[in-house]
Amino acid sequence: MTELPFTMSSREIVSLFLFLRARESELDPALSSFHERLSDYLYDRLSIDEMENLKELYAQKIDVLEQKG
Repeated sequence: MTELPFTMSSREIVSLFLFLRARESELDPALSSFHERLSDYLYDRLSIDEMENLKELYAQKIDVLEQKG
């Protein structure tokens, strides 16, 4: 696995996840795998309620990952 030369903010992670989720049926295998890993990452850190309401929380500019520390 390649180490990336950049980091992502928690809002960037959530926004990318939401973008991919909205296009889930169109994703090629590489993007589908990446989407799945992002989903696992978020489910490990957020509650089910937060995951179910992630789009609304993002729209309200609530940084749920940042709150988790």
